Amino acid sequence: MVEALPSRVAAVIFDMDDTLFDSEKAWHEAAAALWREAGGAFRGYDDRGGTVEDLANTYLDEFGFVGEREDRMNEICAQLEASIRERLRTDLAPMPGADALTSRLKEKLPLAIGSNSPQAIVEQCVHAIGWRDRFQVALGVGEGMNPKPAPDLYLEAARQLGVDPRDCVIFEDSPTGARAAVAAGAFVVTIGEAARGIGTAAVDTLEHDLISSWTPEKLT
Repeated sequence: MVEALPSRVAAVIFDMDDTLFDSEKAWHEAAAALWREAGGAFRGYDDRGGTVEDLANTYLDEFGFVGEREDRMNEICAQLEASIRERLRTDLAPMPGADALTSRLKEKLPLAIGSNSPQAIVEQCVHAIGWRDRFQVALGVGEGMNPKPAPDLYLEAARQLGVDPRDCVIFEDSPTGARAAVAAGAFVVTIGEAARGIGTAAVDTLEHDLISSWTPEKLT
């Protein structure tokens, strides 16, 4: 196991869902409701960290569709996004250790978010918790951007911060996201069991001693 995180870094970039915020359950509940409406039962994710489009594709593969798939995809994506956002309005909290870590790091380092959630959900979450001033960049999946496991989100976050992604630390909880972070060339810290072994370091939660004792300086 890695005994220490880098002492000098250019920036820190975070995944959002179930890394910074306990928001993955809103996705699961929204999907479960959609499946129930179609007379089925949502069986869960093959891999957390996917996109709204991933869920919509799974739904259409299971239940079929009438007409053009693209039109139905757009309809299902809009329905899922609205359902997720509604749940997040009443049920959203930081993950253990996330408040203390981001509050401490923002005093010394530029911080960013790179999430497979739609941009509107990213903005909703950081504003709802009151953390918008902690992040210089908060990116969700936008038009023309390849989602994780492609490294695009993390590369773009680093570009907007004006840093080299190889000088960044990225925190991730899913295999999909961890693979994206590794592909970006960063030092990757995975949280929980799902992505353990993919990154450079692994912790159970952001309250782990490896994280709470980390006092990095800005790489100049």
